[in-house]
Amino acid sequence: MRKWPAILGACAFVLAFALSVNAQTKEKVAPSAQRTVGYEDLEKQVGEKVVIHTVNKTTRSGTLVRYTNVALTLRVDNGGYELSIRRGDVREIALVIPAADPLFPTKTPLEADPGAKKN
Repeated sequence: MRKWPAILGACAFVLAFALSVNAQTKEKVAPSAQRTVGYEDLEKQVGEKVVIHTVNKTTRSGTLVRYTNVALTLRVDNGGYELSIRRGDVREIALVIPAADPLFPTKTPLEADPGAKKN
């Protein structure tokens, strides 16, 4: 009978250790930024990641597949299905701007290679 508290204590210790190791080894990922845009601006953003806030207080995120003046269609991130949202149900739209990759920095126009070399 006295073995059970020792066994349960050992299990709790192992579980706490595993959780602390998992918390320490999680990969740190830079958060992505969002930019609010108007409904009409989505015409040029087909294929981009967007976040849609609806008048029903729901939030949907995914890739914009189709845009019309009446509705838009998203390929939802977690599920892989397509969802149509009427224009009247859209409260706010945000474009997702991915975080910069530190391994492949992008050059600004001033830092870009000028092309032809001077003698």
